[in-house]
Amino acid sequence: CKSDQTVEIDRLAGEAMFLETEVQKLDEFMSATWWECFDYGKPGRIRAHILQFQRKMSPMHDWLRGTIETLRKEDFNPQHDELMEKVGAEMRQLADACSKLMYRSVQLAIAGFSESNLVGVEAVQGQGELRELKANIAAVAAAQASLAKAFAKARGEVWGPAGLTADGLGEHYFCFALASYGEYATEFAEYLLSDHRAPGCGIIRGCYRGVMDSLAFNSLNFMMRTSIGFFGAWALGFFGMPGGLMGAYDSVPAGTTAYLMAAEGKGGSALMKNIARFQGVGGGTIGGQLLFNAFISCAWYSGFIGFVIMVISVFFSLYLYYSSANFGYVGLLCASYFAQHMMQSCGALQEDDSVYTAIIEQTMAIICVTVGDMLIGNKSSGKLAADALFTCTGILESNLRQIFGLEAHDLAVSKTDRKSGLLARLQGADLNAEHDKSRDVIDGKFMEAKSVGDEAPLEPRWYRMPFKENLWDNLMTNGGNIATKVKVMEYAIINCEKARVKTKSSSPSPLEHLVQSENLASGLDYTMEYWKRVFDFARTLMNHETNLPMDHESGYGSKRGETHSPEATPAGIR
Repeated sequence: CKSDQTVEIDRLAGEAMFLETEVQKLDEFMSATWWECFDYGKPGRIRAHILQFQRKMSPMHDWLRGTIETLRKEDFNPQHDELMEKVGAEMRQLADACSKLMYRSVQLAIAGFSESNLVGVEAVQGQGELRELKANIAAVAAAQASLAKAFAKARGEVWGPAGLTADGLGEHYFCFALASYGEYATEFAEYLLSDHRAPGCGIIRGCYRGVMDSLAFNSLNFMMRTSIGFFGAWALGFFGMPGGLMGAYDSVPAGTTAYLMAAEGKGGSALMKNIARFQGVGGGTIGGQLLFNAFISCAWYSGFIGFVIMVISVFFSLYLYYSSANFGYVGLLCASYFAQHMMQSCGALQEDDSVYTAIIEQTMAIICVTVGDMLIGNKSSGKLAADALFTCTGILESNLRQIFGLEAHDLAVSKTDRKSGLLARLQGADLNAEHDKSRDVIDGKFMEAKSVGDEAPLEPRWYRMPFKENLWDNLMTNGGNIATKVKVMEYAIINCEKARVKTKSSSPSPLEHLVQSENLASGLDYTMEYWKRVFDFARTLMNHETNLPMDHESGYGSKRGETHSPEATPAGIR
């Protein structure tokens, strides 16, 4: 049933999104684990193993996302069913072998396994673990060979001598992805067997990096904004305010500005944070004083009443902190200031002016920082997000051109003389390092665009149009899909080169023949031209933030106002 297949694919897509979130959490957690071990001893080994595992998880997840996209486009026709029936047993065998190998490898990794550090009874047990791990590696290799043989035979029976047809691309990709999964699991297991890990970052090296980062200069815009906010609050605190609103030599406003200053491109969240700070400080102070004066006295039972009120109030404040993405900061401040004003001696009834001193101090700090942001505007989150995203699409375009020998942007190389720049780059290079090089750059820029893009709807836009959220979401979704496809394409090429090196094959890479195909070259020429027009037009739309006419002559159409009909796109590209 087609609908049942669609539901199942959507379920897998949801699980893949959840897995992506978990992988991102792992990245955040691993950044904090350095403080637990400083990369020393067994904890340092465990951290190194998990970091290496994380390096394998990212491309494996990219393959998974590509597999789900392949499933969405699969029509599940009789030929597909026939092929899967012929190779299904071998695929399940490989999946089972990969699962066992990965599970055993991860268990050894989180135990801090290192053959050179095993002594006594641990050495005997370690040798047993090594034998089982090697047996699992051999099982994966045998399952890969079995699947390759079965698939080659089955595709000849299903599609005839042609073998690779347009209808069979999805099946080829699926089997290749499964085989690549086994390759990544094997590489991680072989890393554990090698008993070699990259040198960690000790305390001295970590301190040096921290000092150098601290000495790095920020932009002039940032320094001017923060100087206005800090020294304005310092002057108010030093001289005080008339009418006894705030006494002289008060350091709280200046100290508070350190928590309120907005980083580059973070003006939106900073404004929300300032408002939340006022709400939290005001609510916590007023609520704490109100309940303290209403229920706390010097009677013997007032301590029990205060304890109950304290527990209930802090419970709901912390519940707000942990459960709300938008008001969590308010809950934290409410809990802090509520506790500060509840935990006093029974006779410590304050005067009205002292009750609201904290609110006045926080308000003045917020005002000073806001004045700095208004006088020296923060960089637009919308523009920074667009710059990061279109830098990423530029990298993707460059990578595609390098893969297929289209190095020049304006002058296409002769279709029959093209050479893959990626293959040339891989000659004699460290293939493991090359495997992750482009991915790190692409993912870094894409995550930067996502992070800053989340700020764009929050930033104040006094005269500019609202941020184009629908267009941005569309660009991020489709840009992410394109990024996954380009990364997987590079993984496939590099994995094939690894296999050629391992088997010492002298035959040329299939990519060498592909890049010289006239049909492929013609399609690529059109695709690259279409790519440039689409993303240039999208950049112009994203950066157009006023009601003035848009000045763009080379967008979707060659003239102002010209539109592009989907029917005008060649069928092959569609």
